[in-house]
Amino acid sequence: MGNNSSLLHKDAMEANYSQLCHHLQSLSGKIDQQEDKYGWTALHIAAKKGFGPIVRELLAREARADLPDNNGGDGSTQDQSTRQTHISLTRERFVDDVVLDLPADKQVYLVQSPTSKQSSDKKNKKHKVDRSEERKSDPALTGNTGTTVWDGAILGAGTGAVALSLLACRRAKRAAITDIPDMLPHLRLNVDRNRAVLPKNGASAYVQALRWGPPGEDIELLSPKTASPFDVIVGADLIYYTYSEETPHTQQLLWTLEKVASPQSLIYLALSLHHNPEEVHHFLGLAAEKFEVVDLWKEVPEEWRVHDVAVVLLRLKANAAPEEGSECSRQQSEKDDSTDT
Repeated sequence: MGNNSSLLHKDAMEANYSQLCHHLQSLSGKIDQQEDKYGWTALHIAAKKGFGPIVRELLAREARADLPDNNGGDGSTQDQSTRQTHISLTRERFVDDVVLDLPADKQVYLVQSPTSKQSSDKKNKKHKVDRSEERKSDPALTGNTGTTVWDGAILGAGTGAVALSLLACRRAKRAAITDIPDMLPHLRLNVDRNRAVLPKNGASAYVQALRWGPPGEDIELLSPKTASPFDVIVGADLIYYTYSEETPHTQQLLWTLEKVASPQSLIYLALSLHHNPEEVHHFLGLAAEKFEVVDLWKEVPEEWRVHDVAVVLLRLKANAAPEEGSECSRQQSEKDDSTDT
């Protein structure tokens, strides 16, 4: 490495994503700095070594992908071509906008972002909110979870793809699209992007924070505007972390589903078995205590099936429903479909 290398070069060389994000706060002006020996930038190094998260972060922060190196040593023409291919594929997969083609010639347009922080910065640069406590309990906030569209039809609420697709295809008239607060700017970007393609029949999308688990103040804010419990609840790729005191997401999700559902609610979940299959099975086992669990994988059209994605229907058992008169036992005043992803 040449003498003109920076902390960003070091972070890229060591695949230290968190340190790179920290250093970019003060070194963004040096994002394209080239070290002396080979003329490498941090993006050259990350692409050469195949460090996808760092490549995505640098591209999202507008690092130049067209800078040549000194064309010597490891900077050979063949090596440059390999790096450029990796950068192009990464940009297409995780940074560029995505168009989802739906039935009846419908389309949904999605903005991607390597991180939720990047979405937040783009949407609202002037308003800084301290989410440090949330970041401690949710590792997704340090990566690209929820803000990109992955293969295998696993689409998180972070992009809004599930709810927007339902609205565009007239499968729902109203949708409450929920996620943790850090993800909301990205959700709102995509909802605004698709206003024109939503049906002109009064369809509406409402974006709201919903942190799982007690005390449930987000549910109290959600209910008056959307008349919880919901007719239909849709969730995708919700289980990542093995249950522990630090990451109690599995039980928090079940607690929340109980609060926003009634025995009449249909809860459809697509759960990736790629990340943590053991915890998915743990979740379904716990769910069976208070929900009827129906495996729908064989009901999915064959061309849409993915071998490592479980598709299930949950229905709250009558004896597990909230007591009559509680906040979550109120029935909807209107029978429009409502989805909560």
